[in-house]
Amino acid sequence: MKVFLLGAAFGANNVVDIDDVTIESANKQAGIDLRDGDIMRSPHASSMRSTLNDDYYRWNLPIPVEMSSQMNLKARGEYLEAMVEYELRTCVSFKPWEGEDDFISIYPLGGCWSYVGHVYPSQQNVSIGNGCEWSVTIEHELMHALGIYHEQSRPDRDDYIFLDLEQVEDGKEHNFNKYDLEFVSPVDTPYAYDSIMHYGAYSFNVADKPTLVPRIEFFTPILGQRKTFSPLDAERINKLYYCDNPLRKTFNCNFNEFNICGFVNEKLGVDKWTQYDVESKSVIGQIDAIMPPAGVPLIDASADIIDSGRYVYTQGKSSLVSRVYNHYASEDQCVVMWTNFDQGKIDVEFWSATDDYGELDKLQDSFTIEAGDKKWRYNQYNYRPEQSKFKVRITYSGTGIAAIDDFSIQEAPCRPHWFTIEDVQQKMDAAKAAVDAAEQAANGEEIDYLDIAENSHWSDVMYAKSGHSFKIRWVWIANRKIYGETYSSAYLYLSNDSNNNGELFWPFIDQFFKIFARDQNPNVLERMDNQWSYVSRTQDEPAGNWEKPVDEISPKGYVKTKHDTLIIQAQVEDMRKTDKSTPLDGCEPCYGSGRACRMNQAGESYCGCMEPLVLDANGQCDCA
Repeated sequence: MKVFLLGAAFGANNVVDIDDVTIESANKQAGIDLRDGDIMRSPHASSMRSTLNDDYYRWNLPIPVEMSSQMNLKARGEYLEAMVEYELRTCVSFKPWEGEDDFISIYPLGGCWSYVGHVYPSQQNVSIGNGCEWSVTIEHELMHALGIYHEQSRPDRDDYIFLDLEQVEDGKEHNFNKYDLEFVSPVDTPYAYDSIMHYGAYSFNVADKPTLVPRIEFFTPILGQRKTFSPLDAERINKLYYCDNPLRKTFNCNFNEFNICGFVNEKLGVDKWTQYDVESKSVIGQIDAIMPPAGVPLIDASADIIDSGRYVYTQGKSSLVSRVYNHYASEDQCVVMWTNFDQGKIDVEFWSATDDYGELDKLQDSFTIEAGDKKWRYNQYNYRPEQSKFKVRITYSGTGIAAIDDFSIQEAPCRPHWFTIEDVQQKMDAAKAAVDAAEQAANGEEIDYLDIAENSHWSDVMYAKSGHSFKIRWVWIANRKIYGETYSSAYLYLSNDSNNNGELFWPFIDQFFKIFARDQNPNVLERMDNQWSYVSRTQDEPAGNWEKPVDEISPKGYVKTKHDTLIIQAQVEDMRKTDKSTPLDGCEPCYGSGRACRMNQAGESYCGCMEPLVLDANGQCDCA
């Protein structure tokens, strides 16, 4: 299932299909026709060795980056998202430019493009133009700057992909160049069908047939995914820059290992947390064989299947205590845990740890999960530790059976707004039936899919940091005639629940909205959420869409899901006070002729000669 569009408040204005917002289409609209689609060639490219195979063309870390004042708010919001993704998955980080000789400058120069590798001394440009303002596009272009070509440019491409040149648009054949190992190296990694550096199956095609056909048909819809790094993308970056671990730590536990990820039972009483194996239907890790009690979950939370996986359960009051976590890259820690219990409660506590033996010291924060029904449920909590070392204590209070699985802590803020939709298949079936009935009654006339009550699911009221209230509307079948039944849609509506707050500003403009359909892969670092973002601004739409709401709202993809549950998350960032000023303003225009933006010791920027060029008597940049 895919989320594919986001409508403005009280309507479907400014609707965009994220699958259509590609680098290819953005460059076409900008009139950009580059070899290999989005790769800008340096003047001395013909004499260069491969940036992948030569350390000379790699950057020193962290890489200074400066964004032009011409970049819009959406690009800025998405850039911040891309920076978090880089640090969560790779060892590469980017920092604001502070006058370093070598840096990357990001401009809206028309289309999306980058050079490959560190090929320019001093200032090297990356273009993020209209239609390119997506976190994954920024990730893609910066991967080029790091020194990575497109996946289908690999020398072994033909072993994995069939290129149908008859389907390629005339004059676009150069976008499918294949290079030898002297120029492009896979860095000892397998072919990545799901790489963000891979073209889509229908790239540069002339008809409805694909230009790129995987030898394994399963990968056809995956080609060209534009969510975030694939695991092999991250591995390739880390190998290229000689590092193993991402900058931000991720603790991920599915309780499949015998040591249950370092958790231990706290000695409270007779009952204790016990590991259960779904496939063998037995308790494991015990010296004495014991029979599991009746009523333990039959399905593992990680895999959503009944024939594999493990979790831990307890029957009665008992506590699990984690190992010491030493997280320092982020003030926020996003804690996620799946639970399954129908009576009692589970308390999750965060304790400081002693420096000597790592014992529980002081209780700093906690949250409580109330009982639901006998079904796996998603829970998240944003924890802000007072120090880098902390431990987690999970306590069940009740007399029934409680199970937990897929516990993770990630060094990044949780997305603050979220809700789950359960019984997805049942609701989808009801929506299909209602749409069938509406189409039958319409006798061939157009129908409004938003008017069909069974076709929508509304979130509860959510509040932005500013105090404004909103709801998210999930529409099961976006438009059957155009998209069939493979696409769903999400809309954001302002709500009048916060209208009594006289301190709110109206209209609600310059707000960065992002909605996610969460990928429920149990491995945090392999998740690829489907996502859409939008910035509210009056110059692009009728101002009334973001004025104070008059009436209350009347409830008139290959994202992995499990347990018949869909998880929708959202974030809203107020960008009205975003500082767009930049040292680049003191340099522009400063393109070509060996010139670049430089900064003197006083922190003042100027347009000077690139290293190692110097200004000659004629005012030209030349070799010394």
